[in-house]
Amino acid sequence: MPDELKDIGAKLKKARLESKLTLEDIFEETKVSITYLTAIEEADIGAFPSRVYYNMFARSYARELGFDVDDLFGIEPPPQTDENTEDIAEAIPAATPNGKAKSNSHEPSFLKIGIWLAAIVAAVFIIILIALSSGDDEQESPPEKVYGSSVIESAVDNKTELSGTIDTASLVIPETEPESTDPVLPLLPPMRLNIQVFDSCWIYVKADGDTVLNRNLVSGNSRSLTAYDNFIISIGNPDGIMLKINDTLLRSLSRRGRPVMEREINRDNKSDFYYQPEDSIVVTP
Repeated sequence: MPDELKDIGAKLKKARLESKLTLEDIFEETKVSITYLTAIEEADIGAFPSRVYYNMFARSYARELGFDVDDLFGIEPPPQTDENTEDIAEAIPAATPNGKAKSNSHEPSFLKIGIWLAAIVAAVFIIILIALSSGDDEQESPPEKVYGSSVIESAVDNKTELSGTIDTASLVIPETEPESTDPVLPLLPPMRLNIQVFDSCWIYVKADGDTVLNRNLVSGNSRSLTAYDNFIISIGNPDGIMLKINDTLLRSLSRRGRPVMEREINRDNKSDFYYQPEDSIVVTP
């Protein structure tokens, strides 16, 4: 790995000099401090808080010089193991005997047509049943009982048929409860966690209490997860991974690169994990 970093730094420095650009010129365009730019060219990984920051700043430097970042850093597609097969199986069309991918967009199978027809017939049947049952309810519904002043007036008019005097105060008249006026709170948009892997690592993520990711990821993998309340994150190699919340870069979850266990990021504390550019040492020209 150190030899690879030296090779990358040498290529970047050579391209910069051939383009007749200074470190100050690169700083003006990328806003990466000259201290970090120098460390990238000299492959001084210890100058960065973690490997995540080296990866991020070095790629920004390379893009400014016109390099193909994936080619320069040697990022290859993840191997098609059992873990990756489930993620990409749906994206690869089936192959025909002549080696060409068979397109199903214009050739729906008879099985699919049959399933759709059965679903439509079932839906129509359910609608008819609902219409018939609602008609029976309307015909057989008993007359509503009327409460209120009409009951009292009827009782007073016929008091000669009753023994004693009617005490209207003792009559209980049911009252209709007012409809609830509680305001309907708007549904907050979900939080989105973006994961970019630069070095093989194990990661475990729970979203709102449910496990949504638990596996080893290799360089080049990425994931996008959502939650409404919180994420609980455990990482075996924090320096090999970059995290974002709603496209905002997060700082490294471990300053010393040690494994992180059950770190919670929620709506209330997510800003505490945001990466702050002012934390970097910036040397102005």
